[in-house]
This record gives sequence, structure tokens and C-alpha cells, in this order.
Amino acid sequence: MVLLGNASFAFYLIHQPGLHLLKLFIRSAMPSDLVFFPVSLLLITLVSVGIYKLYEMPAERFLKGWIKRHIP
Repeated sequence: MVLLGNASFAFYLIHQPGLHLLKLFIRSAMPSDLVFFPVSLLLITLVSVGIYKLYEMPAERFLKGWIKRHIP
């Protein structure tokens, strides 16, 4: 739950463009919205967690270290 909370900002940023891209590329392969919705929710959640772990966490560590070294 903590991981999903931390990744929520990335989710917020990518959910609209992600839904648009998913509608363009995979919507036609889905039999209904009842299938499309959970699949798109899962994919966008996985991408947002990836963005958090691969981009936000290293950036946060870098900035915290930089601040410790340069700001007394």
C-alpha cells in the first residue's frame, strides 16, 4: 500500500495519456469495457510503479545527497 501511495503522483501524471494510448492500441482487442478497464488499470499502475522506482527514487536520493553536501 505504501508503494502504491508513493507511486500515486506518477499515476496521476500518466493516467490520461496512458488511457489514450491504450485505447488506440489495445481497445480493439478487448471484448468489452468490463475487460478493458481492469487491464488498463493494471497496466497504468505497473508503469507508474516503474516510474517511481526507476526515476523518482533515484532522483530523490540524488537530491537529498546533493543538499546534504552543498547546503549547511
